[in-house]
Amino acid sequence: MNKKSLVILSLAMVATLIFAGMANAWWIFGDESKKEGGSTYPSKPIQIIVPAGPGGDTDTNARTIAKYLDDTLGANIAVVNMEGAGSTIASQHVKNSKPDGHTVMFFHSSLYLAKIFGVAEYDFEAFKQGPMVTLEPSNTFLIKGDDPRFSNLDELVAYGKKHPGELTIGIETGGMSHMVSLAFADAVGVEFNFADVGGQSAKNAALLGGHVDLIYGIVSPVLSYIKSGDMISLGITAEERQEAYDFIPTFIEQGYKLNIGKPYYFLFPKDTPQEIVDTFTAAVKEATEEQGYKDDLAKVKLKPNYKDPEEARSFITHQRDYFQMLYNKLAF
Repeated sequence: MNKKSLVILSLAMVATLIFAGMANAWWIFGDESKKEGGSTYPSKPIQIIVPAGPGGDTDTNARTIAKYLDDTLGANIAVVNMEGAGSTIASQHVKNSKPDGHTVMFFHSSLYLAKIFGVAEYDFEAFKQGPMVTLEPSNTFLIKGDDPRFSNLDELVAYGKKHPGELTIGIETGGMSHMVSLAFADAVGVEFNFADVGGQSAKNAALLGGHVDLIYGIVSPVLSYIKSGDMISLGITAEERQEAYDFIPTFIEQGYKLNIGKPYYFLFPKDTPQEIVDTFTAAVKEATEEQGYKDDLAKVKLKPNYKDPEEARSFITHQRDYFQMLYNKLAF
C-alpha cells in the first residue's frame, strides 16, 4: 500500500470515529434536545414557595411532603417562606417565575380568598394546577367553657336567634376564619357581628378575655384548651368525626349543613410544560403513599388526601365558587 492510500484510509477511519463519537456523545454531555423538551426534569434544586411564615400549618405541610419528594423526584427540595400582602408577594413571585418546574407554590384556600376579598386580582386560574396532598377537615368554632348563656351548639343557636346581632365572632378579616364564619352564620341562621382580632393566638386571648363570644379555630392548636375545659368546641366542619378527637361531633350530625375543609395543593407558573407537571405529580403521588409521610401527618392529626391536578382543580373551583356566593350574600 503506497503512502497516499495509507493517508486516505487513515482519514476515513478518523472520520468514522468522529461520527460515531458524536452520535454517542449524549451519554457524556446529555441530550440537549431532551433538556429543551423537559424530559430531564428536574435538572437543578426545586424551590417550594410557601406564602406563610415558618411553623404554621402551611409551612408544616410543605416541609412534610418536601421531605419525601427529595427521594421520589430525585432532586434537592428547598422550602422558602415568603410572607406578606395576603399571600400576593409569594404568588406574584411564582406567577412570574420561569416555567421550568423548578419554582412551585404550595398553598391553600387563602389564595382564592385573597381575590374574593379584593386583596389580589387573580387566583389559581392564573397558574397551572398541580396535585393536592391533604385536606384539613377540623375547622371548629369555640365558646368559653364557663359562658353562662350556652354550653353547646343548640343552646348558642337558640340564644343567637333570640338576640340577633348581639353575639360577636372573633376572626381575621379576609382569611379562612372570616369565610368559614360567614358559612357558619349562614348554616345556623344567626345574625352575628364579626370582630377582626388577628391570628389564632389573638383570637384565643379575645375569647378567654371575654372580648368576643366565639371564635373560629383549627382543633389541633386549641386542643389543650378544649381538654382543660377553658373552651368548648361546638363541632367540626368535616363530613365525619375525626379519629384524633372523636369526642367532637360534626356540624352535619347536629343538623347543620357545614362541611368545609382546607385543601393544600401545588401550583406552577402558567406556561409550565405538561410533561414537567406530570413528572412532579407522579413524584408527589408516590411520596403521599410512603408510610413515613403518613406517620408524619398523623403527628399533626392529618392524613393524606391525594388528588391529581384535574381532581384538585375541580375541588378548589367548587370551594371558590361556594365562598364567592357566601361573600356576595353575607359579607359586610
